[in-house]
Amino acid sequence: MVPPEYGTQRDGVPVTLSQNADENIELCRFSKDGTKPFLFTTVQKGNKTLIAVWDISTWKKIGQKSLYNKPASIMTISLDGKYLALGSKDGDVCVIDVAKMEISSLHKRLFLGTNITSLEFCPSERFRFVKVTSRVQGLD
Repeated sequence: MVPPEYGTQRDGVPVTLSQNADENIELCRFSKDGTKPFLFTTVQKGNKTLIAVWDISTWKKIGQKSLYNKPASIMTISLDGKYLALGSKDGDVCVIDVAKMEISSLHKRLFLGTNITSLEFCPSERFRFVKVTSRVQGLD
């Protein structure tokens, strides 16, 4: 089975991120500070969740690491590029220190059993998140 291609464009030419056949790229976010040209992705490899980092000036994978082994429903990065946050499908929030590639803080069961659909960092870098719920079908 040939894995799907995940592409972007560089100087008008499509760029493809390489991955193994047993990996699925699920979420991605670009660094925001403008000085570190990184792309962060979540990669599902079997039942393992990995965070992969790509140098977007060369489109080479810098590395990947298993930090929080739960599927993420949302991912965001702080304005200064120092922190990455993941919201899980069961209500947890994990904040990662990008320089160390370590968990900075883990908030379990904030919204127990609820898929977190929106996360953001406030400008002061104190983490804040917003849970957005969808409308229940059939109820007006």
